[in-house]
Amino acid sequence: MNNWKRKIEVWEYESQVFPKQKSINWSIKDSANDPYKTVHKDLEITFFQLLLSTAKSMLTKSYKYSTQVALFARSYSEVIQLLLDDKDGYLAFNYEFRDILKDFSKVTRHGEIAQGINYFYAKERLGAYAVYDFKDYAKRCGISKKCSGYTPDYVYCRSKDKAIGILESKGTMQATPTSFLTHGHEQCTNGENYLKNHGIVPAHSYVSAVSFGTTSRAIRRYSRIYISDPSNEFAYEDKNPMKSNLYEYSKLFYLAGKREITEKLMSGEKILESDLEFAGRFFVNNGLIIGAWDVRDAFTNKMVRLNVGLKPSLVDYLIGKNDDLEKYEHNSSEYQEEFSDGTFMIIES
Repeated sequence: MNNWKRKIEVWEYESQVFPKQKSINWSIKDSANDPYKTVHKDLEITFFQLLLSTAKSMLTKSYKYSTQVALFARSYSEVIQLLLDDKDGYLAFNYEFRDILKDFSKVTRHGEIAQGINYFYAKERLGAYAVYDFKDYAKRCGISKKCSGYTPDYVYCRSKDKAIGILESKGTMQATPTSFLTHGHEQCTNGENYLKNHGIVPAHSYVSAVSFGTTSRAIRRYSRIYISDPSNEFAYEDKNPMKSNLYEYSKLFYLAGKREITEKLMSGEKILESDLEFAGRFFVNNGLIIGAWDVRDAFTNKMVRLNVGLKPSLVDYLIGKNDDLEKYEHNSSEYQEEFSDGTFMIIES
């Protein structure tokens, strides 16, 4: 097992190209001179980034936390190893396994991986610090009335200005996911109106659809993210239900098996130094190891331990020794990843 790196294309489309009525048949053109399309810099993602983003995306529904959910999230280590491959440096779906392990639509568990990629996109490109499940966020804001109609997947919070945004996440094997983006626009609009009616005004609203390329020789296309902003940026209110940065760190502690610390951070409460004394161990100068995942290398069939931990200054922040989060550099190597939020993962074979 190693920490590989792959690229994903990113294409943005202006919202006016999507039909208001479903009866209008419009398809995305791959032509270079399309006036509605903007090609952005490729998104780079490593194995550790994708694994952790996929696991965290499953934990946005905090009211459904359970041991089974944590185990399921960790299991995606093997799924990602087997199903995803390399196509000229770009992320690709392994066509061989897609064909063997297919369901009726031949998609084979790509939905959760797409959720992880969109979760990562929100972090890297949309400035998200914390990502909530939409319904979970509404519940935390004290909204008890259910939303009529379909809602988007996520509400994300930006730590800099506390603005919130909405993100609808899609995943498909189709080359032109027009219907997904069109439906996503409707979900975002519905979600915006629902929050506005309860005094919460989002600053941004996006639809993100991951279209997986494959390693099949007959289909020469790369994986791509189609992004569209249904409503563009608008005014917002500075309102958040809790300390979002603490909420985001709670997910890592949950995956590390630290339930009591998880509950404290989820409620916006900083933890005690005594909580960490029995929860972790210091690892050289890299910081505090708070837990480990014992996973299987899908190709060698050997067990590998993935240590997850925190930088020392992040530990000081979580226990209240300092009030500001340090800005961390992101570093990646074959056996280690230091994330920009002050956490890290290390392979211990």
